[in-house]
Amino acid sequence: MNTERDRIDFFISAFSAIDGARLDLLYDCMLHCLRSNSGIGFKGHWQGDPLYIASAKGDDTTDLDYDDGSDRNSLYHMMKAASELLWDRAPIVQTRTKGYYVNSWEDFCRIAVDGFNATGGQRPIKQIWE
Repeated sequence: MNTERDRIDFFISAFSAIDGARLDLLYDCMLHCLRSNSGIGFKGHWQGDPLYIASAKGDDTTDLDYDDGSDRNSLYHMMKAASELLWDRAPIVQTRTKGYYVNSWEDFCRIAVDGFNATGGQRPIKQIWE
């Protein structure tokens, strides 16, 4: 599993055995992690990292030196895989727009940064104890 696509395909294979309603529930849980600024799935548990902010805007991040990105972030791979499966097969998606799903690294970062900003740009409380 070397490429972003390989990692997404791994999760597509893993999620294929889950029926649409349960996969939708799993996706909603992952989405809640992003929207609530939980920090789950992010390096340092910080969704306000400059990498995510720049990526959310679609800016070029190749010059940034970070240990995270579309090729490394497992939460992104899981959400992208679930998004692809749900969009292709689950009847529940008919009530949602394509924008609800993670279709790209930019989408993932936009949702994460929106969650970070909605909570006042604070790091999760977990950081206090680490």
